[in-house]
Amino acid sequence: MVSDYVGASVLCFSVHPETAGVYFLLGKERFNPLWPVSSCKWSDFGGRVGLEDTCIEDTATREFEEETMGVVDVYLGLQERQYVCRLDLGVAPKKFVVFVKQIEWDPTISTRFTSLRRNAVVQGNSATLEKCRLWYWSLPHIRHAVACNGVLLRSDGKPEFCRKPFMVSLGVLLPHLSFTHPSVF
Repeated sequence: MVSDYVGASVLCFSVHPETAGVYFLLGKERFNPLWPVSSCKWSDFGGRVGLEDTCIEDTATREFEEETMGVVDVYLGLQERQYVCRLDLGVAPKKFVVFVKQIEWDPTISTRFTSLRRNAVVQGNSATLEKCRLWYWSLPHIRHAVACNGVLLRSDGKPEFCRKPFMVSLGVLLPHLSFTHPSVF
């Protein structure tokens, strides 16, 4: 029942076709003066249940499509249970769900998102843009973030930070995800 939940998210990962490395696609929240604690931090794609949502899978799908601006060309299939795992956090009526979904490797996602977002800003349609950037972070980067209080180290050594609720989800999820054979789940 959707009324048991406050929200849902989708955490996507891809397997690099040449290296077999596992990469998580994350979005960086734009700066929002009304939301200073989570501004400019990385997380998965999700949010609160909307009035139009008939089930929690609708919430996750809608939020994913809004926050990625549709550049991730994938049918999520959450209602058909087309995901690697589902993590329910909390208790009703304040439960939050994270769906983990494998998507095809697409190295153009970040640049396509940046271009689409730039066009939306130029056209004056930026009020609902929550994410300012999409990026693939490697599994070692994600493990480091979990171990080091949400710190993601960029390739130039500069730190980026993850949202705290997202780190809670990752801390619970990572031990249960097996990436020894990432293309077989």
